[in-house]
Amino acid sequence: MEQKHKPDISRLWPHQSHTLGFCYRHPEQQIQFVTIPKCASTWLKDIIRLLQWKPHNFVDKDTYDWTTLAIVRDPWDRWCSGMGEWLHRRFNRHHVHIQSFVDHMIKYNKRHTNHLNEHEWHWIEMLMAQGSPHDEHTEMQSAYLTNCTNIQAFNFGKTLAKDVHRHFKTQYKLSNDFHAMPPKLVRARHQIKDVLYRYLQSREMVLLPHIKQVYKRDFDLYNTLMGTNK
Repeated sequence: MEQKHKPDISRLWPHQSHTLGFCYRHPEQQIQFVTIPKCASTWLKDIIRLLQWKPHNFVDKDTYDWTTLAIVRDPWDRWCSGMGEWLHRRFNRHHVHIQSFVDHMIKYNKRHTNHLNEHEWHWIEMLMAQGSPHDEHTEMQSAYLTNCTNIQAFNFGKTLAKDVHRHFKTQYKLSNDFHAMPPKLVRARHQIKDVLYRYLQSREMVLLPHIKQVYKRDFDLYNTLMGTNK
């Protein structure tokens, strides 16, 4: 099999949490499961441990054409959640200051009725939207699935646990009750990541067009896999 060229990821934020090509493989079949941060990855790792799948790397092993399982998420929703996670991890000890910062931006936006012009953005919003990706939580989903040619995706949503359970039961004859251990929402309303998530969601009209430009590959991938038109 001809070795594929590694993609140019020089523009992506370098960090230790993303080794290009990292995934888990079925112990016998040519199946690999790629974990993507902010796409129920913590829950998925628990499932992987139950299945006893082994760490793998589809770049090093040249297994791009294997059946590749992945959980994907609406790129806009994932970005809002990822930005909350990014700030939470860095400034959690200063929650009061983050709350004040969000309150300040809300007051700023109320004083400006027309939010469609770029120069009327709050400068922090510009840094967030146009400076992405910042870390593994805001890095593109498409980067985690680079060059994979046979992707079977599960949508990040309310039926995720049931969908994964049904797939493994019908395809691999596994009877583990994944649906009985659904992903847990770890974002409490008083935490920084929830405060920022809700704020960014409220600014969709302004920020989404720019996120669509920055994350165009993710929107294209998500729409292709889910048959949507985000």
